Amino acid sequence: MQTRADGPLAGRTVALKDSVCLAGVPMMHGAAMLRGFIPTQDATVVTWLFDAGAVIAGKAHCEGFSFSGGSHTCAAGPVRNPHDHQRSSGGSSSGCGALVAAGEVDMALAGDQGGSIRMPASWSGAYGLKPTHGLVPYTGIAPVEATFDHAGPITANVADNALMREVLPGEDELDPRQRNPITHPLPAGTDRRVGRPSGRVLREGFGTAASEPDVDAAVRAAADSLHRLGATVEEISVPAHALGPDIVAPIILEGAPPQLMFEAGLTANWHHHGTGLLDATRGCRDHADDFSESVKITMIGGALFRRRYGGQLYSKALNLVRTLRGAYDEALVATTSCCCRPCR
Repeated sequence: MQTRADGPLAGRTVALKDSVCLAGVPMMHGAAMLRGFIPTQDATVVTWLFDAGAVIAGKAHCEGFSFSGGSHTCAAGPVRNPHDHQRSSGGSSSGCGALVAAGEVDMALAGDQGGSIRMPASWSGAYGLKPTHGLVPYTGIAPVEATFDHAGPITANVADNALMREVLPGEDELDPRQRNPITHPLPAGTDRRVGRPSGRVLREGFGTAASEPDVDAAVRAAADSLHRLGATVEEISVPAHALGPDIVAPIILEGAPPQLMFEAGLTANWHHHGTGLLDATRGCRDHADDFSESVKITMIGGALFRRRYGGQLYSKALNLVRTLRGAYDEALVATTSCCCRPCR
């Protein structure tokens, strides 16, 4: 599909994650219960892609309700890694990463709540970017949890990523996730040298109960390689980082089920409501047997949390997000830090 032949993305083929509404084209969102759902409107970002001259090649399979970091929960079947069909392509934007990495499309519009752009791009060998929250309008995309919902590009190279990222941002006055998003031109900077690059390695990101020693070693080896190539690499400490899993758990457990399926994103302060998706998700409890384990756990855990705590944990966690964000911001903008030392 293409509506114009000129524009910054003229002739570029784009796949849409199957959580993105494209009018007249079925959208399953990886879930059996949504088979037969056909949106009647384009998502805002789809309109902008068309306006930029992009060719929408089709939909890319994704994980069931975008609720898996693997590539095995889509009701249409697993999405296999294009380089080794015995391995995962990552998720939840599994098809997006696989199609771009396989050279089937130039770009893909994907979604990210907890790594769903970055993981499939990384696992399949492409470039994925999760933009700043609210920079890209989410109107017309199936929600997971409004405070985590992001839409962004997966591309075959950095230059194309900057080009697609240039097209996607802007305010559509419909999405409450947006608060006067500020955009900066990116493509012009891809060829500009910025002097000696610098980076920081987060101490609390290593040696945790959930981390793997070989992954830790690979990341540190990459940092060492950057240092040998001339970059300044320092290790910093953000103790609040360790609170991340405890903060995100109640937000996902309590926030996702109502937005994901029971109300399809319906809240009091939204300026646009996807009534078709509301109809399609009605009676979702009758299809519980078809849900993946991760969706079932979230639904049951969310119901328990709300019944026992009445939204208190969810509210406290959202307040702590601001504390955690402030800690990261302080670490990123600081020119010096007493806890910094060379990575090696």
